Amino acid sequence: MKNESKVRHVGDIVKELRAQFNWSQVNLAEYSGVSERTIQRLEKDGTAEYDTLLAVANAFKVDVEFLKFKPEDFPTEEDLQKLLKEFHFLQEVKTGKVMMDFVVGSHAMHSDHPQPKTDEEASMFGAFFENCQDWGDIWGDIPQGGRMDAIMAVHQQIEELNAAGFSVFSETRKMKMVSQEKDKEPFRFNTVTIMITPSDNPTIFTNEQGLKTLPVRYADTAYSFA
Repeated sequence: MKNESKVRHVGDIVKELRAQFNWSQVNLAEYSGVSERTIQRLEKDGTAEYDTLLAVANAFKVDVEFLKFKPEDFPTEEDLQKLLKEFHFLQEVKTGKVMMDFVVGSHAMHSDHPQPKTDEEASMFGAFFENCQDWGDIWGDIPQGGRMDAIMAVHQQIEELNAAGFSVFSETRKMKMVSQEKDKEPFRFNTVTIMITPSDNPTIFTNEQGLKTLPVRYADTAYSFA
């Protein structure tokens, strides 16, 4: 007897991922570059050419192998939900105040950006990340007036990035370092993620609260130390 918890076919996986991203079939068709009719057929029958599966997998930022299992090897619902939990949804940042709210209190910073096309873009990206890092490091040592200066400086940089066709997304997440000594408690810390991405990035979408978000996947967030 077959395991009833297993996903029926690839169309079910696509539906689950699409629901998690809050995308319609039209959205997925647009982001993957295939027709809406193809998406409808894929979700209904689970049939598609390899190129279609690859395009859909790229839109979701998952390995195409995840979508092309043989029926008897499909992941269970538990496996699928585990995959979905790997996604984080970064919030668009439009002001210096919100950016510093993310940065202040974090113990580490992870930054990412597209390949700069010009020296000006490279300088703009670098200066923005450096400013966020520097102000965050000394936040507790500067007076209120200095904090306002920092907020306005970061805000101006965000506006410059927006004017150049880029958007800023961020989130703060908890990470941990696990000791190799059995009785030692893990060390937990906050990491701020800051991502610069083209404003026309097709994976950006607006959630139910009207906020623009960017789905990303992270590697394992547990680290070990002696």
